[in-house]
Amino acid sequence: MIGPPKRLASPDRRAQILDAAEALFIERGFEGVTMPDLAGRLGTSRPTIYTYFTSTEAMLAAVLERRLGALWEHIAPLLPQLATGGAEQFSLLTRELLRERELLLLLHSGGGPTFQAHRRAFLYGLETRLEAHRPAPPERHPHLLRLVILTLEATALAALHGDLPGEGELPETLGAFVRGGMDRVLGRGEGNGEGN
Repeated sequence: MIGPPKRLASPDRRAQILDAAEALFIERGFEGVTMPDLAGRLGTSRPTIYTYFTSTEAMLAAVLERRLGALWEHIAPLLPQLATGGAEQFSLLTRELLRERELLLLLHSGGGPTFQAHRRAFLYGLETRLEAHRPAPPERHPHLLRLVILTLEATALAALHGDLPGEGELPETLGAFVRGGMDRVLGRGEGNGEGN
């Protein structure tokens, strides 16, 4: 005979709620998830969930923050050489993003204003952390790093959905593309734009 479910410690219950919320956000889209949906998935009551989170928006923020921390652990070792390294640094970064399938799907699991605000906050947090690991760009290119992040993210997401052929070669191809584009924009190396 199976007894009543074991009572979880507060941090474990919070993590359980976040895991279920993340799965539902990816499965149904952020706007398609309600507190009753989450309670049903967990087999618990809404008041239990409200003890930890006041809304699905608060859960989304916590899920993205948790994901940012996990992503950061994977990519932080690559960053010191990112600004000055060759295309291989961007290839490695792309490979890490391709491993973050759930995060990429989560970042594209909603379209409403609330979701987009959280998505922008997540990408801004990533950009802010990346900023600490590169030389300051010329003032005329303040959005260069954001463009690099968005390019990597969009390419990795397309690969997840099978929209790009030759996924095995994708990291190297994208690495060379991004590195070449950055060199051109920043006026480094051959073909710096003068007379072209």
